Amino acid sequence: PISADHTYSHTAIHVMNAVGLQQESPFAASVSAVVSTNRPEHLGEVLSTHARQVHPDKELILVAHGFRPPADLAARARNAGIENIEIVEVAGDLPLGVCLNRGIDAASGEIIAKMDDDDHYGPDHLLDLAIARRVSGAPVVGKSSTVVHVEALDTRAAVDHWKASGLDLAPILAEATPAEGQDRYCTQPQDHGLEKAPDHPWIAAAEEVIDARAGTV
Repeated sequence: PISADHTYSHTAIHVMNAVGLQQESPFAASVSAVVSTNRPEHLGEVLSTHARQVHPDKELILVAHGFRPPADLAARARNAGIENIEIVEVAGDLPLGVCLNRGIDAASGEIIAKMDDDDHYGPDHLLDLAIARRVSGAPVVGKSSTVVHVEALDTRAAVDHWKASGLDLAPILAEATPAEGQDRYCTQPQDHGLEKAPDHPWIAAAEEVIDARAGTV
């Protein structure tokens, strides 16, 4: 991205380097990505996602929630190109908030980034967050997500249409290459443990208050 190499700060640094002046880099030195997962089958995806990140100084904090990670996980991370990884084990009966806090405690980066085990992140994700934090001066930054639901379509009519004759979309379309342990489409159900969410009693209590007030109107 332009903001990664072509800002006024970069220009000033190039000038100072050219004239031999010493300066302290204004850019964030390190980012710790905290990933909590209770699904060991997603470990490969977590490693490949982190390895793709282009931020030069990054650290993976992998929180194993309710399972013992494989003994070769650190070696697999190194083989994927991940130099810095910390593995934290947390009991399965503890909530997600505790898992994330344990991960934060183990992190050493200037910036803490929370990432999920099954989301798709572009290679510039961590770098974009670091730049956004530096440019905005905000203590917390984030990125919006896009969720797309695609229905099964009958494409035969479009393929057989006369306007499609000789049309070659190969130069602008590429077949998706799934990461290790990841499929191109949903092949297994997901259990998010929503029945264990701590806000259920809060919702029930709120419903009682709402119902009581509704009866007094």
